[in-house]
Amino acid sequence: MKKRLLVCGLLTAVFSMPLWAADATPQPSRTSVDQLLALSDAKRLLDVALRQMQAVGAQEIQKSEMSAAQKRVVTKYQTSISSLIRNKFSFEQLHDELAEIYQQTFSQKEVDAMINFYRTPEGQAMLQKMPIISQQSMKVIMLRAQQLQPEINKLAKQMQKELTALEK
Repeated sequence: MKKRLLVCGLLTAVFSMPLWAADATPQPSRTSVDQLLALSDAKRLLDVALRQMQAVGAQEIQKSEMSAAQKRVVTKYQTSISSLIRNKFSFEQLHDELAEIYQQTFSQKEVDAMINFYRTPEGQAMLQKMPIISQQSMKVIMLRAQQLQPEINKLAKQMQKELTALEK
């Protein structure tokens, strides 16, 4: 009886192996991931995102209540920081890590489908319009953040009061 159960278990395992293999998603090749990154214009999109971050920082400085002299100093350092970020977060610096993330996240089939999509006019339209969507989305988020600032400040003051009370 035990032998029959063992044989049945082994046969079940052997015959279900093709099902296991079908569930396993092969990792995409580095070549196909590199092709996807090139077709999806990842370098340009990263550059656009970094420029947008810099522009938001510059706008915040101009909107602030600092004196003109303070704004000049802050702008000087913000420019240096932006340059540092552009150098360390360049596509060339991040490419290998991004490719590895894509390889760990997507299957070969998914990468192939995305490559095919980005080759279509619709895929190219999406790539051209994504920076606009990102920029407009950032404006909405920044506006909401500004609207929340008084409430955040109120909570920060309450927290500070509680922390000060704990020190007594």
